[in-house]
Amino acid sequence: LATSHDSSLTPLKEVYADPANTFHAPPALPHYDPSAFPGHRTATLVRPNHMMRRPVEEPATQDTEKVQVESAPSKPSAGAASTTSTGRPKNTAPSGARDPNMTLYGSNFPKFAGIPSVHNLKPNVYSSSLYTFVTRPLHPEAGTVQCFIRRDIDGSHINFNKYVLFLEETNTPIIAAFRHHHQLHSYYDCKLNTTGNLSDNSRGLTIANLELNFVGTTFLLHNDVPGHQGAARDMACITYARNRASNKGPRKMKVGIPSLRDDAPEFVGWEHQGGPKSAPMVQAVKSVATKDMIPLMNKPPRWNEKKKAYMLDFKGRVTRSSVKNFQLVDAIRDPDHKHIILQHGRTGVNRFSMDVSHPLSILQGFAIALSSLHSKKAVD
Repeated sequence: LATSHDSSLTPLKEVYADPANTFHAPPALPHYDPSAFPGHRTATLVRPNHMMRRPVEEPATQDTEKVQVESAPSKPSAGAASTTSTGRPKNTAPSGARDPNMTLYGSNFPKFAGIPSVHNLKPNVYSSSLYTFVTRPLHPEAGTVQCFIRRDIDGSHINFNKYVLFLEETNTPIIAAFRHHHQLHSYYDCKLNTTGNLSDNSRGLTIANLELNFVGTTFLLHNDVPGHQGAARDMACITYARNRASNKGPRKMKVGIPSLRDDAPEFVGWEHQGGPKSAPMVQAVKSVATKDMIPLMNKPPRWNEKKKAYMLDFKGRVTRSSVKNFQLVDAIRDPDHKHIILQHGRTGVNRFSMDVSHPLSILQGFAIALSSLHSKKAVD
């Protein structure tokens, strides 16, 4: 919202649709001017975790062109996809719990040393440890690393152009992505936050770029950025099937990441050659080639006849319906879709959960989530 004193400001509940009706207007106070809120000196207070209302623990779930979630019992409105819980997601699968259905990729993993913390390490040690942690394949013993993403508007832009990834356990920002839009070319600049301070997001070290084509159906993550040492590599590719014109229904996405080396817990090198149109990794994903690649796909949702919607089970980690909600599984090694490698979904107006596990890296998971959050011309 603007900070001017124009009394004709659009109410917040009209700017952000709120099907769960959780918006509460400010109290009517003497001499209160609603057009002056929020102002440049307004402070937003967040309740501690132990004071937050928790949803009733029950099976969770997706929806027709949105992903529907059932986290608490309620009466669904006719013809509308709505969330059944308004609280923060309940951590039914604690961070660090290893999935027994997990497939091991690569070998020679050293003993897991834990997740780097800005509170326990010296600045130079933390920055190098964090870079290694977010760019390398997650250790199998790390289990599921729970994160969340907050989107915002930076500067004078009118659309969301800033996305910050936090470690949920410590509430620490680790990566910030800024969208740069040109007439025929758009990309996200991914910066590493090595201080843990929100004010340092824009001053962080650029570690990767996420490029996309004009219609938003192909995304390519690479580290061909200033300051990178060594050969530039492609790190992930995400493609979406068009569904806006005729092929209506849930989103269909394919993801390709480099396979893991046998002699070290690192990704196989895919040389960076070209952008989203001509890169070898993009062609490999589109042709379903599997040499030196781990192909992933979004888990197909189930149709719920009672709710007339497609559903997915998010185990309480997603609480609102959205077309941006998805779960990724291995397209070849996991035909029964038992192990969720990455899941992402809406938990608030501008907040989204992101749970990632082996063999993805944190950076790859963040890039895949960014591709889902990006507004696309050819995909709903």
